[in-house]
Amino acid sequence: MKPSVLKYAYISARVRGLKTRLLRRDDIYALLGCKDLHEIVRYLETTTYRKEIEEISIDKLNALVLERALIKNFLRTMDTIIEESPKHVRDIIIEFIRKLDINNLKIILRAKEYALSPLEIAKYLLPLREFNEDVCSHLLERSMNIEDIIEMLKGTIYYKVLKPSLTEYRIRDTLLPIEIALDKFVYERLWNRSRKLRGLDRKVAEEILGTEVDTINIKTTLRCKLANMDVKTLRRFLLPMGYILRERDFIKAFSREDIESCFRTLAIYPYNRALMRGLDSYSKTKSLLRLEIELERILLETSRNICRKYPHPFHIGIVLSFINLKWFEVRNLRAIVVGKEAKVPAERIERILVY
Repeated sequence: MKPSVLKYAYISARVRGLKTRLLRRDDIYALLGCKDLHEIVRYLETTTYRKEIEEISIDKLNALVLERALIKNFLRTMDTIIEESPKHVRDIIIEFIRKLDINNLKIILRAKEYALSPLEIAKYLLPLREFNEDVCSHLLERSMNIEDIIEMLKGTIYYKVLKPSLTEYRIRDTLLPIEIALDKFVYERLWNRSRKLRGLDRKVAEEILGTEVDTINIKTTLRCKLANMDVKTLRRFLLPMGYILRERDFIKAFSREDIESCFRTLAIYPYNRALMRGLDSYSKTKSLLRLEIELERILLETSRNICRKYPHPFHIGIVLSFINLKWFEVRNLRAIVVGKEAKVPAERIERILVY
């Protein structure tokens, strides 16, 4: 029996089973059609989220409680995969979850920067492990500014990552250098893990991860252009890896005379449709939100298509693509839940879904 079959026989079958329990497009439409959170709960009780939904006290039902149940389901699913995966796959999944923890840290930093209260940001924090609710509350309550938060991280791996970015943060008066430092930290760790793989595993992992890095570098280039930064700064901010796009592509786009030309220069397949839709929206709203959603849809399609592109069932793409599909499902459910509580029309909620 081939080594790849031995490594992936059990986890591949397990993940294929989990994949059949992902929600379908019809489920999303049905949830969009629910009139309130109680209807959503009744619907989710018929899905893979039943266990977490049954733990909710209906008397205390609100969007935040429901969101936490969804994240709990995601983490429980990840724990199952971690326990049953080969070590090299397990290490990559753990780093993937670190991305979500780092998102919580970014939210804390933004809250401190813009003087938001713990109550105001509670709905944005994910109930994770490293930067859980207690840790986040402690960082917010015991700090006066961004510098204090970073000092409070002394003794952790994040202190060495963030400390050097403070100078540029002070000079430019923007959190972008700090957020980029966090992105570089987590994606370089993920990339280094993928580089240790061999053969098809490495090829597939670099396609999935590299596509995600491309989308981050696209957003970074446009943000630097809008902030009137220089090429030297952009080079420091770009993640030093990718799949389709290279540093020279971002420098070329950044060097164009205006933001529209920057968009158009980056519009290289498979990102061209997302960039052009993003440009159309930016021209009307001066916001990059539409671009961000369109780029996320590319990541979803990459994960959805990876097993068709590489039909051999015993490779790391089976696991990595499922993790992304599961995360996008939870992301969509959270958007629906928050939208329904806020009485947002279904058609407006649907515009920000990634499916």
